[in-house]
Amino acid sequence: DVCSSDLGGKDKGARKVVSTIEANFGTGIDDFVIVDFSAFPKIIDRLGGVEITLTKGEASLVNAYSGDRKKVKAGENNLTGLQARYYSRIRAIGNDYERTLRQRKVFASIVSKLKTSNIAQLNAILADTLPLVTTDMTKDEVVSLAAGALTYLNYPVSQQQMPADGEYEEKNLSVGDALVPDLDKCRQTLAAFLYENESGVSAGAGS
Repeated sequence: DVCSSDLGGKDKGARKVVSTIEANFGTGIDDFVIVDFSAFPKIIDRLGGVEITLTKGEASLVNAYSGDRKKVKAGENNLTGLQARYYSRIRAIGNDYERTLRQRKVFASIVSKLKTSNIAQLNAILADTLPLVTTDMTKDEVVSLAAGALTYLNYPVSQQQMPADGEYEEKNLSVGDALVPDLDKCRQTLAAFLYENESGVSAGAGS
């Protein structure tokens, strides 16, 4: 009764991602939802696009490589699904932290769009997009969450960069330059972020 766009390879891949995070950070993950990048444009288009402020360089790259004929400019734009996906993956500008920041901006814009939706719109979006995601939650659990969506969407959204500043070293390895995290510090930061004042670091990986 698990909701998944594919209970074969995608589900196994999703669970592998979760088990890897649990093993490295010692923090258990009760429920997960993973969106395949191929589904990303469809979900955003169903929401009517996302509002993103672009730099001149970002706008130029989106116009050249997103695969969408609609043109964008520096400043505020409503990005289509294809444009938002490419924007989230830009590597030619800045470093990897800036790339993940772009991804978080897209996510924040999606949440903002959802906050202006009514329950009928949320149910329609859920019906369209649920087949495009992989989750270990049952259909009943998803329906229960959807029923309280308007309440949940009023909660503030928090973000946490991993590894955080001061929790990694830049090293030149045989495979090239890399950020080597201090896993002990990362585990403490992640647990504090997820559980606030509760103790969230497990004694064993995956617990």
